[in-house]
Amino acid sequence: MKKPSADATYCFGKRHVITILGFTLCALQSANRVVIGVAIVAMVKHGHINQTVLRNTSELSCPPPEIAPNTTLRSKFQGEMEWDSKQQGYVLSVGFFGFLLTLIIGGKAADTLGAKSPLVVSNIIIGLCTFLSPFAAWWSIYAIIAAQLLRGLTQGFFTPAVYRLMSDWYPRSERGFLSTLVLCGYAFGVVIGGIVTGWLCDVPQLGWPSAFYFWGACTTGTAILLQFILYEIPQKHPTITEAELNYITEGQDNKMAKKV
Repeated sequence: MKKPSADATYCFGKRHVITILGFTLCALQSANRVVIGVAIVAMVKHGHINQTVLRNTSELSCPPPEIAPNTTLRSKFQGEMEWDSKQQGYVLSVGFFGFLLTLIIGGKAADTLGAKSPLVVSNIIIGLCTFLSPFAAWWSIYAIIAAQLLRGLTQGFFTPAVYRLMSDWYPRSERGFLSTLVLCGYAFGVVIGGIVTGWLCDVPQLGWPSAFYFWGACTTGTAILLQFILYEIPQKHPTITEAELNYITEGQDNKMAKKV
């Protein structure tokens, strides 16, 4: 067996491009989940919520409190949607329910079709569901629930496809490290998704719909890009070096290495 060169092991190669793509895709999945959880604060009317401030009048504090004791505070924030707490719970949870329903089917699809097709199609549908969520919310509570359910159902096809992609592209010696980098995208997406969504909702000229437009457009655009730059397996990549190809295939299981 020919030993792969050191350049194939340490230099930036096509498998590292796959790692960047995988990280980005995982981050976008988290952002698409987070956007509804953050934006719903700005979507729903809160003017009916009252809060009474109770304080011991004999208590001394410095500086003196600005609010008098036993004062009733009324929220001045006015959203658009008149959803009660039960309806909000349905909107926030239905996506996770859909995700659980299709994970097994998604695993079978990734095993049968490979990684590329499920990744491209699922990201297009997820992006469209997120992009159209404001219109669904304006239409009715049932429409936004349906949009979030469809997003969740589709994300059940995404996760197995990512693992299939990593198994096809990473040799055993790097599989743990590179796979960890890809999956770190989920945590990064939660952080950046919450920050960006909160900021967009707080901009008066943009408002909460812009958060859905932004993440939906990013996800759909990335899916279209995948169609042109993502290759199912290393053997099909037109510009991969022979050294890197040998390094990947010789470091995989025999069944993986024989794919064409």
